Amino acid sequence: MDFTGRLKEAQHSLNFLGIDGWLLYDFRKMNDLACSFLDIPKQALMTRRFFYGFQKK
Repeated sequence: MDFTGRLKEAQHSLNFLGIDGWLLYDFRKMNDLACSFLDIPKQALMTRRFFYGFQKK
């Protein structure tokens, strides 16, 4: 499944559960779920923190 499909599925789940949004966070590739959700390659060099938030829409 591509990123857009995963995002729509996640938004549907948030809406179903009554959750307003979700925040993904990673620092130095410690969060495998965030990296796989955002399609970040395993060989990518990650030295900075990142946050990715999305709403249920």
